[in-house]
Amino acid sequence: LGQALFGCYPKYTGEVRLDGELLRLKSPEICIRKGIVFLPSDRKQEGLVLMHSVKSNIMNLYYQTGKNSWIVHHKREESISRKWMEQLRIKTPSGETIAESLSGGNQQKVVLAKCLETDPKIIILNDPTRGIDVGAKAEIYHFLNALTEKGVSVIMITSEMPELLKTCDRIIVFRNGEISGILNSEEATEEKIMFAAVAVD
Repeated sequence: LGQALFGCYPKYTGEVRLDGELLRLKSPEICIRKGIVFLPSDRKQEGLVLMHSVKSNIMNLYYQTGKNSWIVHHKREESISRKWMEQLRIKTPSGETIAESLSGGNQQKVVLAKCLETDPKIIILNDPTRGIDVGAKAEIYHFLNALTEKGVSVIMITSEMPELLKTCDRIIVFRNGEISGILNSEEATEEKIMFAAVAVD
């Protein structure tokens, strides 16, 4: 679903509207320019270029927006990467450090920084805290809450029950590719979520 919303499967049918506009999401590049970004579950295979630097990874989507006519600005790259290393508390010796050498939590923060530098209206996250330690999870949750307070919409795709109950305002449960339940945070419980996920019609 996350990949479909991010334009990875242009032949899929359905409607996506953003601020009343019907979007034609035929590619990830179009989505990025419309303010939609996607954070994949496999940061090493899909989210990062491990052999490249932290700075290079953070700037990856920035250039795909096309806002800067594809011109590389080294001073701007340095400023932007330093900003996100500070805001997200990415533990790295410098922006020139190879991404592969970072811990899982810090790698995930680099992927998040890459997405956020596009100034998105919607951020779609697929298992955003998979394989990272408790401290890094808490920092990511805190930052996502700050984003929603600024008006950014966060769509989190996860099968972790504590993550659902702790962070989501609304939970949509899918079963066999279709919506089987919609719960707001006040009524959501583990039992209700599991019932929606496995109950036989």
